[in-house]
Amino acid sequence: MLRMPGTRGVITAAIVLVAALAAPGAASADSLVYVKGGNVWLARPDGSHAHRVTRDGTRRLPYVHPTQADNGTIVALRATDMHRFTPRGRRLGRPRKVSAGLSGPGSLHELAEASEVSPNGKRVALQKTLLQGTSSNGIKGMNILAVSVEYRSAKTGRRQREVHQAGDYYQSPSWVGNNRLLVFAPYNSYAPEVFVDTFGASTEGWFSDEHSGEPDPFGRQPIDDGELNRAGDRIAFVRGTNVNGDWSGAMFEVDAVSSLSEIPTPFCSFVPPGPGPFSGPSWSPDGTGLAWSNRTGVWTATLNPSDGDCGVTPRLVARGGRAPDWSAG
Repeated sequence: MLRMPGTRGVITAAIVLVAALAAPGAASADSLVYVKGGNVWLARPDGSHAHRVTRDGTRRLPYVHPTQADNGTIVALRATDMHRFTPRGRRLGRPRKVSAGLSGPGSLHELAEASEVSPNGKRVALQKTLLQGTSSNGIKGMNILAVSVEYRSAKTGRRQREVHQAGDYYQSPSWVGNNRLLVFAPYNSYAPEVFVDTFGASTEGWFSDEHSGEPDPFGRQPIDDGELNRAGDRIAFVRGTNVNGDWSGAMFEVDAVSSLSEIPTPFCSFVPPGPGPFSGPSWSPDGTGLAWSNRTGVWTATLNPSDGDCGVTPRLVARGGRAPDWSAG
């Protein structure tokens, strides 16, 4: 409590404190973490107060897939390693190797992608891709053998669990609390495309593009890169093919969720402004907005799900940014 000499000082201090709490943005510590120019950046959700967290990223060796815990800890990948930072850029511990990379002498290679830190900052989920072929031209000409999801200790980098099923490509992990993940299998034709994995337990299929209808391998669209809001009553994801050279049919769909054991109900959808492909969407902590990126930069929008197009008015908040994560940190 502020203490000032005399009654007048106490009243003045109280007025100042109330005004500070009522000021726009003072009640919320929300932030967006993203990459730009090979480095990690942090900004307010409207793009203001942007500052660079890292300074050693380059085009040849960039930081990718930044993510932020509720305590402010930022995790990002760079080549084969996982890095942790404070919001001001102080390194936490040493880099931890989490993949073999592309430079191994043999024909098998491994990439770590799509890092997601748990809200409490204790675990990191990663997408791991196993490739076979030569590495002289990067990943061009390589064959994908398997795609899986791993849990890793955020502090030590030690692998704690692998989510893998032969024939399925499990990818794009996102947290449901601190002990469960949503994982996506957008290339499945007859099996679910969205799964729920519980740490230390099992992986259960949730739903696919047909939701509760009959599987239709010719009409089914890929579902990928989704996230459940913190209240657990909405899921947002990319529906449609969303890759370089083929993204024009992709859209963001928002579904109503009653539980992770019941099929969600389509609620609204919208086509984000191009050009794609798109990264995200990422929910705001209060569940009213989404952030995503395309080749132009990082965008945000407030949702009005009562409208069929979600009632969004997209706003470009970080030109040149990519892969945003909207956090309470």
